[in-house]
Amino acid sequence: MVWLCGVDGFKEKWRAVLGNVATGEVRLMDRPLNEILDLPERPPIITVDVPIGLPEVTLPGGRTSDRLARHLLGARSRSVFSPIGRITMQFQEVAEAIEEAGGLATKLHNIRQASTSYTASAA
Repeated sequence: MVWLCGVDGFKEKWRAVLGNVATGEVRLMDRPLNEILDLPERPPIITVDVPIGLPEVTLPGGRTSDRLARHLLGARSRSVFSPIGRITMQFQEVAEAIEEAGGLATKLHNIRQASTSYTASAA
């Protein structure tokens, strides 16, 4: 059976949706990223929703691409969130990052922690 997996940051963990291509079965789970990468279903493809092209600093209204996407989406514009600046990557504690960049700092902080953890475990 072939499983595919999509992952997005969710609170302190990651939310994964597993889909079985053959049967249509869908599973939802919240786990640390290292556990998702080691699932017994062994999905050959795991996609992770992370911001690409982080600005150096957090910009009011986000990047130009964020503003244009919101304009095109109209009523669904709230589904576009702007990533925070790279400046928050320097903070070890999420509280410091939030003070610098606001609530979305939590997501970026968790991404940094997960990538650091995964890089260390892969070495």
